[in-house]
Amino acid sequence: MQALLLDMDGVVVTGEDFADCLKRDLGLTREDTKDFFTGVFRDCQMGKADLKKKIAPYLSTWGWKKSVDEFLEYWFTSHSRTDEQLLRYVQELRAKKTLCYLVGNQEKYRAEYLGEVVGLRKSFDGVFVSAEVGYLKEDQRFFEHVLRELRLPPAAVLHFDDSERCVASAQAAGIRAHLYTGYQDFVQETENFVS
Repeated sequence: MQALLLDMDGVVVTGEDFADCLKRDLGLTREDTKDFFTGVFRDCQMGKADLKKKIAPYLSTWGWKKSVDEFLEYWFTSHSRTDEQLLRYVQELRAKKTLCYLVGNQEKYRAEYLGEVVGLRKSFDGVFVSAEVGYLKEDQRFFEHVLRELRLPPAAVLHFDDSERCVASAQAAGIRAHLYTGYQDFVQETENFVS
């Protein structure tokens, strides 16, 4: 049995970065939002804090006049486009009995949105997100948890991620991990792995 792990943001979910949406729509720079996204948001991603409670104090400073829920809807809908070609290929792999899993640094609300509203959960055999695992993907313990859940040896797992740090942590757990550079290279590496 073999398994493929695909990163959510940057591999399966593509398109405009949310920081670019904030710049375009609200005039906010990365510097403006850095305190939140590099601070307490990390706790939300690891399931240690609730996003709705933690983001509320920041919204007025960012000039957001509507509710927290409306901000999350704006966020999640503006950064949820998926790579349909890649998802079709995943279904081909699953039809040939290759297990395919989605992995991501996600807090619980966006994980639920991507899984249920966008429908990614039905496209994969399972989903592992940091809010449930308790570690970010940059920590090899994330991937050690995944291996325990899959009950597969590391050599039987192939992972693609657009972050070099996450590739390195997967490799530290013994997983065959590659930096995602594009669809064609991904297919070639995957075909070599499953053949």
